[in-house]
Amino acid sequence: MSLTNALLFTLGLLAILGPFGTDVYLPALPQMATFLHTTPSGIQLVLTAFSVGMAGGQLIMGPLSDRIGRRPLLIAGPALMAAACLASAYATNLGVLLATNTVIGIAACAGMVVGRAQISDLATDRIAARGFAVMGIVTAIGPIIGPIGGGLILGFSDWRGIYLAMAIFSAALVAVSFFGIPESLSVDKRHSGGLGRLIKSSGSIFANRNFILHAVTIWGSFAMLFGYIAASPFIVQKLLGIPPFWYTIDFGFNGVLMIVTGWISAALSHRVSPRTQAWIGISMQLVSAAVLGLAVVLNALNPVTVLGAFALIPASLSFLFGPATALALRDVRHLAGTALAIMGAIQFLIGGAVATLVGVAGERAVWPLACCLAIGSVASLLALVSARKYQK
Repeated sequence: MSLTNALLFTLGLLAILGPFGTDVYLPALPQMATFLHTTPSGIQLVLTAFSVGMAGGQLIMGPLSDRIGRRPLLIAGPALMAAACLASAYATNLGVLLATNTVIGIAACAGMVVGRAQISDLATDRIAARGFAVMGIVTAIGPIIGPIGGGLILGFSDWRGIYLAMAIFSAALVAVSFFGIPESLSVDKRHSGGLGRLIKSSGSIFANRNFILHAVTIWGSFAMLFGYIAASPFIVQKLLGIPPFWYTIDFGFNGVLMIVTGWISAALSHRVSPRTQAWIGISMQLVSAAVLGLAVVLNALNPVTVLGAFALIPASLSFLFGPATALALRDVRHLAGTALAIMGAIQFLIGGAVATLVGVAGERAVWPLACCLAIGSVASLLALVSARKYQK
């Protein structure tokens, strides 16, 4: 079995369920807050619930995929998400919606963590980095069509229609997974054992400094991404006064930038090392944090500064997520599912916390997001600098 473009495309489609779990209903967040009689920070708990589900689900699915194989979970994941989205569409209060979105997070992580584990099964270093980049290109379609689709649905339905559409899409991916996903982990490479084996494996992964430092670069970047996702609907619509439709257009444009940088990253993978690509991504993130921070300090918050800073965040990720993941897994490929589960679980716990924190000062406050961008970008920078000594 080889790492073909067809397989990467299919894995990318499954990974789209992750962005859909956060992006498709972004235009409806203000409407959802009104309907459910809650505050901006209250409705942002939906993102937090999704993140908690992603964190817990990866800790289950990653090690489980090391034990039973990749394919069964890549079929079960979208099936569970279809059921959870259907339940979300009929939620009557915020508590129920939080519960169903937690299940959505658990289901969506199958495509993200198990799909990446398949790439790690089949490739290493630059080839793996290219695989992650191509998969990321397909996944980046989610941030484009998600909010735009959500905005279009709001034209003839309410936020419940968005969840119904997500349920239909997830159900379709069950068939895609069944016919398009082979098994990549042979029986002789699977790990038997229960909790004890998981704890032992986790200990060896946490002891690997190369893995931890490159994971920190991803965690810092993900904090920036989730802060942007959670805060941008309110900053753009409430502070800048931009209507929901144009917000979705801008969000989709940033998704296009992510696809463009993804193609650039994939094209450079044979000539530019993963570490150099990670430096490009972090440099873009530092510029984004500096632009938004200065705009807050100088009271220069306008569409140019705010939207410009926002655009750099997703555009930078294609240069960082794939290369940093490939570098992190160099010494722990034999435990790829567990390693990716640990990475993803902490990643989404951080994202869930950030999604709540950026809204604590109100729907028009930008300084919490500016602090998030500054901390995330500097943390990624320091981790990548420290990881240099572990490169062979």
